[in-house]
Amino acid sequence: MKLRPGQCIDLEAHCTKGVGMEHAKWSPVSTAWYALKPELILLKEVRGGDAEALADALPGLVTVEVGEDGERVAVMGDVEEYPLLMEKVVSIARGCKGVQWVVTHMVGVVQS
Repeated sequence: MKLRPGQCIDLEAHCTKGVGMEHAKWSPVSTAWYALKPELILLKEVRGGDAEALADALPGLVTVEVGEDGERVAVMGDVEEYPLLMEKVVSIARGCKGVQWVVTHMVGVVQS
């Protein structure tokens, strides 16, 4: 199951204490994984034609706004709203070194 941007799950959990000898569902073995939550920042201001090219390569994630001097400037959006563009961002970052990944915290999941 995958949630769309802006959706959330309202969860109510009930617990029962038990031991693994009684039933396997109370065994302390479970699958756990984590992922690092990325944040994208522009290392330098991307202006003019480069801003347009970046916005075309990453539609929605990068928008173009008019700066104070009237020139067009690229503005980075929230990467969590565009998870399918993350691989594309990595390839662009390797090519121009204008995007940096900053790890802010971990997102963890435990399955039992």
